[in-house]
Amino acid sequence: MSSARPHAMALSKRLLLACLCALAIQPVLFAGSLYLWVGGKVPLAELLMLSPIILFIAGAHLLFLGLPTFWALHRAARLTRLNMALAGFFIGSLGAALLLWPAHEDGGSFSATWHGEFREFSVNGRPTLVAWLAYLESVSFYGTHGLIGALVFDYVWRSRETT
Repeated sequence: MSSARPHAMALSKRLLLACLCALAIQPVLFAGSLYLWVGGKVPLAELLMLSPIILFIAGAHLLFLGLPTFWALHRAARLTRLNMALAGFFIGSLGAALLLWPAHEDGGSFSATWHGEFREFSVNGRPTLVAWLAYLESVSFYGTHGLIGALVFDYVWRSRETT
């Protein structure tokens, strides 16, 4: 057995552990942010039911966007905490940025409660300032999930480094 094989196995274990930790933090982050947002009114059973969905979405982001970005940064010798954090924020916010874009072409109006006040989000099909602020808030929320996941990944990756 060559010395490259044990090194490759150690690298694979290290990568797997970093991925699992980055995924495991996501339901905890979601539960904590939801608790802060609604004041603890969400039953634990509902949070547990959401966990597989959260893990699926986080896993897809990690597999299809996070790992390729990680390897690209690693190969380019640009694997810094700052780059990992920025990449994590971007990857985490990407889906929300695309799916929650507030512009609608139907010409209708839309109002809802936002932060305890009834606000207009769309008037004659055009998003209001409140719609754009809500959009940025949502994108930032998911971006923060990605940022923290990337930093957890980075921490585990670096802490398990062999000398």
